[in-house]
Amino acid sequence: MRPLILTLGILALAAPAFAAASTTATGIVTLVDLHGETVKLGKDTYRFAKNFDLTAVTIGEKVTVTYHVAKGIAVGTAIKKAAD
Repeated sequence: MRPLILTLGILALAAPAFAAASTTATGIVTLVDLHGETVKLGKDTYRFAKNFDLTAVTIGEKVTVTYHVAKGIAVGTAIKKAAD
């Protein structure tokens, strides 16, 4: 029983190290795919959740995307207009 408790304690302390780290990217929108829930900044594509509203994002607009990488996919969590 004691080894199990020790193992669980170690895993609990290490869990934050495995959490997805968010980062940001700023650039000009080159593609908005409302059906595919994706936004492209230059060559980089960011996938958003199905219920995420991308209707206000326009091609040519400078934006900042907050995202994390999960299974090799850049998953967008927020998008906002960037300062010029």
